[in-house]
Amino acid sequence: MSDYDENRYRAGKTASGALLTVPSAGVGFFTPQTTPRPGSYLGPSDPSRKNAKVPMLLQPLKLRSLEFKNRIFLSPMAQYSCQPGTGMPTKYHLVHYGQFAMRGIACVMTEATAISPNGRMTPEDVGIWDDKHIPAWKGIVDFVHSQGGYMGLQLNHAGRRGSVYTPQILGENPQLKSHVAPPEAGGWTDVWSPSAIPYYEKYITPVAMTLSDIQTFKNDWAAAVLRGIKAGFDVIELHASHGYLFMSPISNQRTDKYGGSLENRSRLVLEIAALTRQLWPADKPVLCRLSISDWHVGGEKDAQGNFVSWGVESSRAMVKELVALGIDLVDCTSGGLDPDQVCPAVPGHNVPLAREIKKTFPDLPLGSVGLIKTAAQAEAILQSGDAQVIHLGRELLRQADFVLNAATEFGATVQLPTQWHRAITWSNVVIPGPKA
Repeated sequence: MSDYDENRYRAGKTASGALLTVPSAGVGFFTPQTTPRPGSYLGPSDPSRKNAKVPMLLQPLKLRSLEFKNRIFLSPMAQYSCQPGTGMPTKYHLVHYGQFAMRGIACVMTEATAISPNGRMTPEDVGIWDDKHIPAWKGIVDFVHSQGGYMGLQLNHAGRRGSVYTPQILGENPQLKSHVAPPEAGGWTDVWSPSAIPYYEKYITPVAMTLSDIQTFKNDWAAAVLRGIKAGFDVIELHASHGYLFMSPISNQRTDKYGGSLENRSRLVLEIAALTRQLWPADKPVLCRLSISDWHVGGEKDAQGNFVSWGVESSRAMVKELVALGIDLVDCTSGGLDPDQVCPAVPGHNVPLAREIKKTFPDLPLGSVGLIKTAAQAEAILQSGDAQVIHLGRELLRQADFVLNAATEFGATVQLPTQWHRAITWSNVVIPGPKA
């Protein structure tokens, strides 16, 4: 039996000495336990290089009590695959998220998950606003756990970008003058926003939230956090990007305690961050996905020094408060609020923004996301120190085997599920082709 086989088979014994396959514990169904966990670094593929340095991309990372087996996290990506109006994850979601767990992704993060029905973007979005959602999510979480993975829950309220058709429908119907999903298509009219300013002309004009609405929002958020705990999620993330949570003066022109100054516009995010950290288990991490810049054409401030958009200066102030509240990692993204944004569409375009935050908070773990397409690119970002985690979205849709492919590129071997062990034990065997 090879060293790699030893890393896969774990057998127990009966009183008479018969061998039994050790199952994954606490997942509600039988599947063999894989030790170490899929996605874990095993060593160089060439045994003669046993002292080779482990690529940072394949090194573990500890946040509170959780040790992530590598630095590759699944970035939240909306799937628009619920029966309209239900918010209920289905077997599609089980397979979608499960494939990444089997392929060794360190943290499988949900798509933006609505805390209330009017917190969705489209009628087909997932949610966690009802106790009925808990068993469906728990089944997915259990499967991820069975493959040695951690699963994260990203909570969201889409605000003024809510009640629209899915991108698939819009792509098939470019002639539509409005992107708004009407009630007969599952849409809703109570689209909330800090101010009654539409995202752009094809979106609904939202309702400016009252203080009572804001309290309802916070209550819904707290209830969603508690449901996430019951569903067994390991990680929770606040979706504080793309203008969803009051932060930017582009969408927030309030004059009360939730608008105007940077302190006031930051208030709601910090209130729910504090609420989340208080409710979430102390040994489990809380993350925040934060837009570091709106990419507004006029910059962050005008000539008089007044804030006109969200940018690096605002983000530094926000991150300082998030750190004080016990947020464990900030996932640095950008844009998505201003339809006229000027965003450089180049690989790794968010990395310089993470670098700016890292200058002020050198000890805070950061994530980077956005057009990260290769293992070499991801490794270079980690080696630079600009980020400690790589969040992959579209690239994982293109190559779900990114962890395995990265290991191959680096001349390394990573763990796979027990059932797939032959993919490693035969990985270096060259089978000759037919003779000429």
